[in-house]
Amino acid sequence: MGNKKLASCMALLSVFTLTQAPNLSYAADMNWLESSLHQENGKMEADVTAHFSALNEQLLTVTASSSNAGVITAAASGTTVHFEPKTSGAAVLTVEGDDGTSRLADRFQATVTKLGDSNGDGLITPADVLFVYQVINGKVTVTETQKKALDMNGDGVLTAADASLMMKTYTSGSSGQSLAPKFVVEWSNVNDAPVLISAPDPQQAVTDEEYSWTLPENTFADIDEADALTHSASLENGQPLPNWLTFDETNQTFHGTPAESGALKVKVTAKDAENETAETIIDFTIQEKVVNQAPEVTGQVPEQLAVLNVPGDSIDLSSLFSDPDGDSLTFTAVSLDESIAAAAVNGSDVAIQPEGIGRTKLKVIASDGKASAETFIDVRSVEVVPGGWIDVTTKQGASSVVVDISPYFPQATAIELRSNGVSSALSGKVVTYLPGAAGTEQIWVISSEHQAVRITIHVVAQTGSSFFFSEYLDGGNGRIALEIYNSSSEKTAGYTLEAHLWDQTAGKRTVHSGSLFDTWPGNTYNIINSTFYDYFDLTSAWYYNEEWNLWGPSQYPVAFVLKKNGQVMDVIGDPNGTGPAPIFMNGGTITRKLGIRTGSGSFQLLGEWDRYPSGTFQFMGRHTP
Repeated sequence: MGNKKLASCMALLSVFTLTQAPNLSYAADMNWLESSLHQENGKMEADVTAHFSALNEQLLTVTASSSNAGVITAAASGTTVHFEPKTSGAAVLTVEGDDGTSRLADRFQATVTKLGDSNGDGLITPADVLFVYQVINGKVTVTETQKKALDMNGDGVLTAADASLMMKTYTSGSSGQSLAPKFVVEWSNVNDAPVLISAPDPQQAVTDEEYSWTLPENTFADIDEADALTHSASLENGQPLPNWLTFDETNQTFHGTPAESGALKVKVTAKDAENETAETIIDFTIQEKVVNQAPEVTGQVPEQLAVLNVPGDSIDLSSLFSDPDGDSLTFTAVSLDESIAAAAVNGSDVAIQPEGIGRTKLKVIASDGKASAETFIDVRSVEVVPGGWIDVTTKQGASSVVVDISPYFPQATAIELRSNGVSSALSGKVVTYLPGAAGTEQIWVISSEHQAVRITIHVVAQTGSSFFFSEYLDGGNGRIALEIYNSSSEKTAGYTLEAHLWDQTAGKRTVHSGSLFDTWPGNTYNIINSTFYDYFDLTSAWYYNEEWNLWGPSQYPVAFVLKKNGQVMDVIGDPNGTGPAPIFMNGGTITRKLGIRTGSGSFQLLGEWDRYPSGTFQFMGRHTP
C-alpha cells in the first residue's frame, strides 16, 4: 500500500514548550481525529470507539503503535489511544480495533516540526533567521502554513521580532538546539485497504423463478472515512457472471431468473479510491423448480356421532389427506349447519362440538399453501335419553347379554344400532350381545328422532370363586329360595353367607350370617325361606340344605353376600346401600348365565344373569353350567 498525504494545512494556534500541548494541524480526511483528540502537558489522547463503529463495541480491543517512537510515541488503554511528540520528524501511527471476529486497522502520519525550523533539519540556525528576513523583504514567498510555522511570537505576521526570537533560541544552546523546544504536529492520512467484516450467507435460487438479493451493508468496511467503496462481482475465477445473473454496483443487488440448476461461486470485490481491495466468495445453489402437486384425499371416516352436552371426539385429519410432494399441510373445517354441530381445528385435529340434534356435514380442507383438496365428514348429533347411559359387565364365555330398550323408546319405529363405526337397523327393541375377548365395547341405540341410549359392555376374565350364586327366586308371600353352585372339582369349605334384610319396624338394614356346610363338586347348596312350605311342590328340587328367616311381615331381603375367610366371593343386590330397595320390586327369578363359572365382587344383573317373571320356579335345584 502506498502512503497518501492529502493535505498539509497546518493551523498553528499557539506557541508553547514541550510541557505544553502541541500545536496541531489536520488534513481534510482526519476529521475523526480532530473531533476526538484532547491535549494536555505535551501529550494527546483520543477515544476511538466511534471510529471503529463497524465492530462490536462490547468486545472491542484497541492497540496503537508508532513506526518511529523517537519522533512520536503511540499507546492504547481500553478504547483510548495516547500520543506524545519527542522531536522533529515523521512517523506512521497504526491504531487497530479487534472484536474477536473482525479486525480494522487505520494508519495515518504524524509530522513533528520544531517551531522556527524553516528547512526541516530539526535545528534553529542563522539560516532560518536569514530565511525569515527574506520573507519579510519579499524575496521569498511562503504559504500561510509555512508562515505560521515561522511565527515565533504567534502574532499572525512575520516581522523582525520573529527573527530576533529565532536568534535568541539559536544562541541559547551550544548545539544550536532550543533548551525548551516547541513543536508543531501535522496529521495526515495514510490509505488503508477495505476489509471483509461479515461473510454473506450462501444463496439459493430456483429455476424459472425471479431471484433478487442485496449484499448486506456490513459485508465490507474501510476505516478511511473519506473512502467510498465501489463493488463489483464476477465468478470466482474472474470470468463474467452468467447471462441470467446481473449485479447492480450502485445498490449492490444481484438479480436474475436462472434457467438451469447448478452451483456457482461468485466473487464480490470492494475497492477504495487507491484501488486497494477486499473480496469474498459467495456460494450460489440453483435448484430445479418443483411443480407443485395438490394434496389428495386418501382416506375417509364413517359418520361421526356427537352427543349433546358431551364434549365431542377429535378426528386426525392428516389420516384423510396426503401430499404427493411431501409438503406440510394445514387444515380448516366448517360445519354446513352450525345449529347441529360446530368444528374446531387444532393442528391436524378437528373436534366436533354438538349444538343440537340432527344430521349435518363438516367440510374439511387441506392446503399445502399453493393448492388444496377437500372432503366431507358426515355428523349425526344425538341426545341421550334419561337413564340412557347403561353399563354392563359380563364374563368371557358367558351366554348372550340381552338389553331391553323398549322403556327408552316407547314410540320409536326406526331404531339404528351402531358399534365400532358400523351401523345396522335393529329389529325389535332388544339388543343382544355375545361376549368375546376381554375388553370394552360401546353400542349406540339411536331412534329416528335422534334420541339415543349408550350401552357400554365390559367383558372380563373368569376369575374369582368357583362357589357362587347360581339362582335366586322371589315368588311372593315368602316363597324365597337361594341356590349356590360348586363349579370346581373339589369340595368347598370355609364359606359363610350374609343375608342383608330391611327391617321395616326399625327402618334400617340388618345383617344375618351363618357358616355353610361343605358342598361336593357339581352340587348346589339350596337355602329357602322358613315359610316356603310348598317348595317341593313348585320347584324341581328334591332337597334343600338350610332354612333361613328371610321374609316376614316386617322384613325382606335386599342383598346376599357369599364370603370365604372374610373376603367377598359373590354378591346379589347392593350390600353397601342403606335404603329399603328390595332385590326385585315385584318379585321374579334370576339364574346365572350359561358359561359363568365364577362369582363376582359386585352384582351384575344385565351382564351375568337371566331374569324371569315372578312365579318361575322350574330352574331351582338344577343349575346348568
